[in-house]
Formats: sequence, C-alpha cells, structure tokens
Amino acid sequence: MRGADEGGGDAQRQQIVVVQVLLNVDTGHVVFYTDTVSQNREKREYDALEGTTHVGSKAMLEQQVGQWLHLERMALHYRLLGQTQRPSSLVLYLHGFPSCAKEAALFATHASKRDALILAVDRPGFGHSPTTPHCIHSFIKSDLPHFLASILPSLPSSSFQKFSILGVSGGGPYTCSALYNWSISPPKNLPPIHAVTLAAAMPSGMYYRNSFSSLPLKTKLQWSIFKYAPSSLLGKLSLYQRRIMVDISSMYLSGNPVDKKKALDQLKIYMSPTDFQTLTNPDSDVDYMKVFMEFSRDAFSQPEDAFSLAFSNTAKQYFADPGFRLEDIPPLRTAENPDGRTAKVHIFQGGADVQVPKELGFMLAKIPDSKLHFCENESHISLLVNKSRDIIDSLLD
Repeated sequence: MRGADEGGGDAQRQQIVVVQVLLNVDTGHVVFYTDTVSQNREKREYDALEGTTHVGSKAMLEQQVGQWLHLERMALHYRLLGQTQRPSSLVLYLHGFPSCAKEAALFATHASKRDALILAVDRPGFGHSPTTPHCIHSFIKSDLPHFLASILPSLPSSSFQKFSILGVSGGGPYTCSALYNWSISPPKNLPPIHAVTLAAAMPSGMYYRNSFSSLPLKTKLQWSIFKYAPSSLLGKLSLYQRRIMVDISSMYLSGNPVDKKKALDQLKIYMSPTDFQTLTNPDSDVDYMKVFMEFSRDAFSQPEDAFSLAFSNTAKQYFADPGFRLEDIPPLRTAENPDGRTAKVHIFQGGADVQVPKELGFMLAKIPDSKLHFCENESHISLLVNKSRDIIDSLLD
C-alpha cells in the first residue's frame, strides 16, 4: 500500500509512508514496515494482544487486523467493507462513540449491493488506532485529508463516480466539522462530495445552546457528566463501561451456548428493548447481534490507560467551541458549481432514541438545505439496522 503527499517541502513529504502489515499469530504481534518517500526503512511492532486479552483464538486475532497508514502525528487503522472489487462509489465512514471502524459492517450488505466501498477509520484511541491527543477540528482539517489523499491511489478503483460521508452517533461532530471546514477550504486531491448523511448523530457546537433543557432525564444526567465532570472521573467511568462491554462481547463470541445466553441476559439490562429486539430478530438476513458484539469488542482494543485518555478527551471536545454554528455551515462548492451546494445533506433520527434523543436531530436539521428523515418508532441501533438501506441510498442517489 503506497501513499504520496502532493504538497511541497521535504518535511511535508515525510508525513506519508508505506505500510506493509505482517501478522504473527503465534506471538500476537503485528509487524509492519514503513517506508518514507525518501525510502528510509523502519520496522515497528504493534502488540495486537495488549489491552485485548479477551481475544480467545488466533482466528479471532486474524479477523481483527485491518490495515494501517502512518502519518507524522498518528497511525490510523482502517477497514474496507462493502463492495471491495472495482466499486463505483466511495463512502467515508465516521464511527460512533465509543466505537470503531468495524461498526460500518452494519451497512456493508447494502453498500455492496449499491456497488459502494466503505472506508472506515478507527479514530485515535479507539479500535486499533493508537491514542494520540487531538482536536476534532484539526483532525478533520489536516490529518483526515492527508489520510484520504494517500489512501485513494491504493483503493480498488482508479476513480469513483461518487464520494460521500456517513457520520453515525458520536461521529456526528466530526461530520459537521467536515461539512464546515471542507466547505470553507476544500481539501486538495480529494473528489467533490456527493452527499453527507448523519444517522442517530450528535451535533457539534452544543456548548452554545441550552441543549439539555429538552432532553430525557437519563440523557441529561449522562451528558452533564460528560460536560462538567473532571477528566479523571470520565476516565474511570469509561473503564467501567469498557469492562462491561468487553465481558459481554467476549462471552457472546466465545462459542459457548451458556456464556452466550449470559451475555444476552446482561445486554438486556443496558440496551433499550427496541434495539435488543432488532439485533436478535431471527428473520434478519444478517446476524446483527454478532456484528454488534464484534465491533463492541473491537472498540476497546487499546490498553486501559490509552482508552480512558481518548474517551475523556473526546467527551470534553463534544461540548467545546467548534468555531461555527450549524446554521452557518456554507454550501460545499467546487469549481464546477461555485454558486451552490454540491453535497446533499441527510439527517436520520429515531423518535425513540434515548442515547441521541430526537431533539438533537432537530438541531442538526438547522444545517442549511438539509433534509430530516424522522423515524418515530426507531431507537438508536434499530435506526441504523432497519434504515440501513435508506441511509446508504441517501449517500448514493
């Protein structure tokens, strides 16, 4: 896999490297070689088992390893899902919080049917991307465009007819930042954006609104902790959540029927009935509960201290000043269409969602020229599963 930086200057050209990934399943180590543009070879090791002692077999470990690209300030792990053989469209997937790139598997079936490739990236500190302190908006302005520009030449298509962005849940603020920053200064060497969809997504800029007044009490309390609690407390709370989900997902994926039942019984305590029924629907063509358990396990792959740092840093930034208001997001323009929005903006919101309540979907609808798809009876995960076809279609139609 080879990337090339189009910018000038030796220092800038050193940012993009070549990564060759080799997995030693006997030791659990991923050995990857990096080549800078100047052909300096460097060997690095990533301990795939550190912080993931719940991995129970070599086969599981092999399934968890995707691909890395090493930038100057961070190493980003990514996955390719959907149509991976000569796709006609590309969807950049920005996952939830706390979650990981494997979450995009919820949409892989329908993406494949629409001949679309999903490029899903583990944000720093989640999944397999090592923790690096970063700002949401600097990540969107510089790191992600560098990543995309270097990845595009290596993807299984010489050109894409359409390039769209899907932001889910906690990926919402990153998506809003991309909408704003990329409309002000479109990244070089990237195709024009066809559509942007936010699904069960948090808005950015909640700091300047009376955001909590209309929220359900449970959500209001949880988000008040995110906003006002010290980072040390957030770190401890994140580890509590981490241990619960690692235990549940490990039991479910162990292959032991007794453990699997225990996992489902525990999950019922923490998940809304609508979401649980959706994931366990026996008539579904996809085993969505397995998909959920796999990305839930993968999300917490970083060591505890690294994950807690990423969690607390991200939670605080959701309530920081993004430097723009949703209603002030300008049209995404290109040279071919300098006077109007080139990207369609869709918002999918469930009326029964208690994690990202409907009031937040109404906030997102303040983005100019956006279209709100309000689904009264859907909850947080049920929206993503039951409306996955509609969500993918909104990105490609």
